Amino acid sequence: LYEANCALLALTSDLERRVDERTSELSAERQRALQMAEDDALTGIANRASFARELTHALADPQATVAGLAVMLIDLDDFKAVNDTLGHAAGDALLIEFARRLAETVRPGDLVARLGGDEFAVLARAMGDHDDALLMAHRVLRALCRPVPIDTRSVPCSCSIGIAESARTHHDADELLRDADLALYAAKRAGRGRVTSFESSLRADLERRTALESEVRQAVADDRIEPWYQPIVCRANGRYAGAEVLARWKLPDGQMRPPAAFLDTVEALGLLDAM
Repeated sequence: LYEANCALLALTSDLERRVDERTSELSAERQRALQMAEDDALTGIANRASFARELTHALADPQATVAGLAVMLIDLDDFKAVNDTLGHAAGDALLIEFARRLAETVRPGDLVARLGGDEFAVLARAMGDHDDALLMAHRVLRALCRPVPIDTRSVPCSCSIGIAESARTHHDADELLRDADLALYAAKRAGRGRVTSFESSLRADLERRTALESEVRQAVADDRIEPWYQPIVCRANGRYAGAEVLARWKLPDGQMRPPAAFLDTVEALGLLDAM
């Protein structure tokens, strides 16, 4: 009986040990799963879902909104060229270094995230005023726009930044991100290595551009963009020397819209061959 009790105690102890080990394994697995859900797999900083959740929580906090919140969207300029010329491993190394510099440049309490691809974001708390947000954005720009050593190369690095502030726009996470994205788009259109703050005029410009694109598509489909031929005359002898072909957009009311008003849009939409 004594030997049986000893064997039972040993078996019980072994079972408890195995249960403890399995519980620890499950806890570690849950922790890893939570970490994967919160962090970007490549860079280790927050991912899109984590950033969106933190932004929503921050905007719901009256004290945080009074102190001032700013969202900065950051996009690498010509990142595709790095992947195409140096390979995806070099592109990944650039993104990792970019995330490291970004995390080191912001203040304690600010959140950095990789939203996907070569797009990053910063949630900056307690910004105070617009000048504070601009100063921080330019500090980030200087830190990121330095060459990155990859293998034996020094890879030039440039980025564009769009800023939207809670005090200057609606207190809604989706709208704040959308406004920051509009500012980022404006920065990239203006050139490389720029910071642009959201203004309401950017939204109006987008609405006009979207309306023009829709009108241009319909005009091309209806064959309302016509070639006009402008004679070229030799000044020396007054003789006809040829003709310049110009595009004219005939509006429904019979008026003509000059090419400067729509040709850039036609080209951007890839519709030149359809004219």
